[in-house]
Amino acid sequence: AMLEVLEKSRDKIHQQNQQLQVLATRDPLTGCWNRRAFFDQFETLWNAAIRKGRHLSCIMVDVDHFKAVNDRFGHSRGDEVLRQVARAMTETAREGDLVCRYGGEEFCVLLPGRDVNEGYQVAERFRSAVCRLEFPDLRVTASFGISSLSLCANEPAELLNQADKSLYVAKTNGRNQTVRWDRVPENARKECSETSKPI
Repeated sequence: AMLEVLEKSRDKIHQQNQQLQVLATRDPLTGCWNRRAFFDQFETLWNAAIRKGRHLSCIMVDVDHFKAVNDRFGHSRGDEVLRQVARAMTETAREGDLVCRYGGEEFCVLLPGRDVNEGYQVAERFRSAVCRLEFPDLRVTASFGISSLSLCANEPAELLNQADKSLYVAKTNGRNQTVRWDRVPENARKECSETSKPI
């Protein structure tokens, strides 16, 4: 009887630890990785890719005109849009890809083992999945920027910055598109370094 009680107690503690792990690492609204846990994973994946000579790509995502969604339909509808966008991307991602809610209406995705060409295809699948979402009286799109370890980033922050600048170009060029860092002209790279990202 005592062994049975101890086993049940152990199982309960294990379940509670799992719940705490989820609370510590997941965004409560979308269920994606939260930013702090994401950066921990980013460092690990970056070091593994460098050590083993593997690919690693990074996608920055921004829901288009999201402020207008909140202003017109209210924050509860905005929250539902974010949940559905997150679901569309996590269901499209493969096992091992990391989908993070980066902040507000922005997401970031890490693609271990994928070069920029494969990453671009993944981003386009994400974009198509978001476009297929259905909401009453509302059409939702998102813009994507992608870079890859092979495009000369020297640290995780630089890879993230390249993807973010590519996202900026996608938004300034009309939104609802994917832009690769290696296709961003030099003058556009300079401009997005000096200008804030459009809403």
